[in-house]
Amino acid sequence: MNEPKPTKTVDQGLGMSGLPSLSQRERIGQAFTELDTPCLVVSQLQLQSNIEALQAFVSAHGLKLRPHAKSHKCPELAKLQIAAGAVGICCQKVSEAEAFAASGIGEILIANEVVGAAKLTRLVQLHKRCESLKGQLIVCVDSLKAAEEMNQALEQAATSSDLPPLSIYLEINVGQNRCGMEAGEPAAKLAQRIAATMPRLRLIGLQAYHGTAQHLRSIQERKAVVNQVCEKVNQTLRAFDSLGMGRPEVISGGGSGSVGLDARTNVFTEVQAGSYVFMDVDYMRNEWDASVQPAFAKSLFVLTSVMSQPTSHRAVVDAGLKALSVDSGLPELQNAPGMVYAKANDEHGLIELKAAADGGLPEPEALLGQKLWLIPGHCDPTVNLHDELVVIDDDQVVDTWPILARGRLF
Repeated sequence: MNEPKPTKTVDQGLGMSGLPSLSQRERIGQAFTELDTPCLVVSQLQLQSNIEALQAFVSAHGLKLRPHAKSHKCPELAKLQIAAGAVGICCQKVSEAEAFAASGIGEILIANEVVGAAKLTRLVQLHKRCESLKGQLIVCVDSLKAAEEMNQALEQAATSSDLPPLSIYLEINVGQNRCGMEAGEPAAKLAQRIAATMPRLRLIGLQAYHGTAQHLRSIQERKAVVNQVCEKVNQTLRAFDSLGMGRPEVISGGGSGSVGLDARTNVFTEVQAGSYVFMDVDYMRNEWDASVQPAFAKSLFVLTSVMSQPTSHRAVVDAGLKALSVDSGLPELQNAPGMVYAKANDEHGLIELKAAADGGLPEPEALLGQKLWLIPGHCDPTVNLHDELVVIDDDQVVDTWPILARGRLF
């Protein structure tokens, strides 16, 4: 088995050797207060707790965990998940998956459709790379044309008979109305056509993911959607039976907001939760019940500094839209009573200052240089804005991990 290649550092390969490094590796061993800002920080203790909690829960229900790496885009973090028991990872894009394969991770599901000659050329090479790592590349398919083109690309690239067929999941529309073949007979007939005419593809599972369900606020709302998803899956499996086809061995889906419900359906065999490693403000708005699923802790923060405080009512921090995604709402401050992140501009964040319960307003300039912890509104796109994760433990910097797959959108 090939040894994993060392992960590149943040500034390698940029052709900008004259520029000062953006990495904060030199801060390892120092207090977090020595970090330059804005920077993306993860609490090692809370992160590991989240990884272990979900793995134990999923394993106890007899399921496999294939966490979605689009949440963190970080091979070092993915290796922690696999070491804890995950069967592999999910990615969304071919180039994203390439970053993980280059770091020695070969068990990858691209939980998305792959269409177009350029992407298919890369997909074939990625398939070979995953095989060389003794892993398996899996791709989602939701149309006859896409399947035919994928099979043809594999056929043309085959130089020997020892490259096995590419494993695929047939994606069905489970109610989100995004990607996915219509459930039931249409999906089963597509599977039948693939099995009969496309020898370079091997159908092993159904993709049944409903992203909207993860952010429905009440448990009952989420449960209703999970039940709908399961009915779509069962409808499809019955159609497989009616055509005399063997049922797919894997039913994959679920997410961080619904995993406790997904695990109890007796339908899913594999869950794809991703954001559970970090959590964010949007997930914090959900109703949570520890009797339904594990409670995940906030582990991801953007560390920012007060760069201006002209008045007692207003401060400005150095983390704005280029450091934080606000598509799911503004960030919230951790352990900062009397402070509200009120507005984000490109490079600035406006903090409203209100009298805290234990005191009055700060004098102008009193907060200058103070570091504040921001909880992102949406963790996934926030991560994609940064080159590295700074890992802290007990207020000390213990490591930095390159976010190697950031910006890899192909």
